[in-house]
Amino acid sequence: MKSLLFFGLILFSFNSCKKEEKILSDDTPIRVSKPIEEYLISKKLDTDGLVNGQTKYGIVKTVDSLDIICLEVIGKLEGLEYFENLKVLRFRNFNDLPYHDSSLYTFMPAVDTLDVSKNKNLISLDCSGYLLELGAIKSPSYRFLKFGDNRKLTTLVSDCNLLTTIDLSKLTNLETLILTRSYELLTLDLCNNKKLKRAFITRRPEAITVSVPANNSIEWLPPGKRTPIEFINCK
Repeated sequence: MKSLLFFGLILFSFNSCKKEEKILSDDTPIRVSKPIEEYLISKKLDTDGLVNGQTKYGIVKTVDSLDIICLEVIGKLEGLEYFENLKVLRFRNFNDLPYHDSSLYTFMPAVDTLDVSKNKNLISLDCSGYLLELGAIKSPSYRFLKFGDNRKLTTLVSDCNLLTTIDLSKLTNLETLILTRSYELLTLDLCNNKKLKRAFITRRPEAITVSVPANNSIEWLPPGKRTPIEFINCK
């Protein structure tokens, strides 16, 4: 009797999980953030022309390139995980609110976490904010960058961010790395990035410590005078 009851509970749990699985068809509505939807409309992919916070999966699954401009703090780039065939993503924050209010000397990033862990076909990622000339007012793009099985990624560019740490260990095919104006980043581990060819890193005022393989052949683009780099061999 106990065995039958146990089996019944397992079967119920399994069926409950199955009911929660979302089966996607071309007409399935997908929630997307405003900057994504505006891009789809500008490219005449989302043909209803309405910015209503959603599009269809049949549109999303065909997109292999996104060039998103964010003009406000949105917190999260919703819907990005459904772009499974995405190869090129350019995400830029051009919020100029700090420019109009000189009392704001720092600014919230456009998104807290930029999550590309579901975009397994991604080849190139450029995610950048902007900084005014004197550096007093900055509009960073994000605080955290989350990767998953992104082994196809070969190019990563990020200018003006709030990174304190970044895990590149799964990006085994990464060839170009540009982390400019990453002022909060103190350490960087490149031990698993054995195909890395070019790197350019700037921060200030402290040095950044970079772990590299003993026999690495990375071409380090000349850093600024205020960006000393301390290299240590991988263990």
